[in-house]
Amino acid sequence: MALVSVLVVTFEFTGGKLLVGVVSGDLARALASDAIYLVAFLILVWMYRDVLKADWKVYWKHIWRNLVLALIAWAIIKVGLEGIRWAMTQVGLSVSAVIMPASTSINDIKTIQIVSSLAPLLAPFSEEIMFRGTLFYQWTNSKIAGPIMFIVSSIAFGLVHWNSFNGQIISMIPYMFMGAFFAFIYWKSGNIWHNIMAHLFFNSYPILMALYGLFTM
Repeated sequence: MALVSVLVVTFEFTGGKLLVGVVSGDLARALASDAIYLVAFLILVWMYRDVLKADWKVYWKHIWRNLVLALIAWAIIKVGLEGIRWAMTQVGLSVSAVIMPASTSINDIKTIQIVSSLAPLLAPFSEEIMFRGTLFYQWTNSKIAGPIMFIVSSIAFGLVHWNSFNGQIISMIPYMFMGAFFAFIYWKSGNIWHNIMAHLFFNSYPILMALYGLFTM
């Protein structure tokens, strides 16, 4: 299961990139990307359904408290990312935010924003299962492997956003810290839904803002 999850997420971010690259047009690429994320989501959720079901039962018992905690985690991530980016600029490093695909017209941008919204909503499931579940949490009982995989999973989480930053590794460093924060959440809670919901809130915010701007323009 661990090997398959790594292969699925690797295809999602590398093989998927190659597949999307052969499709012409921003809208077609967005649809292809959604399809790839959906396949990865279905495979990993099915594979880890027992863990997801068991953890959800525990998470649901205090759902409102847990959602508030997820919102707090989202706020910490937002402030933390901006703080890390600011600190990096103070030492002369050029750091970019997520680079969105360019489009040729306002109508195209609106359509692509709507179509592209599915992938970020599915990504928290596959990413948390792979990076926090497979790469990190199963090693937490080991005093040697645990800290090593904490670092490895955090760096890998940042690097997997290669496409979002057009390969600018410096710009991925704040996401490595975000990966470390997610690993810390899973280590302390032992429940993957705390990670998924916090990650989902983080990914949903720019989508909601984009859709708000879309319908108020």
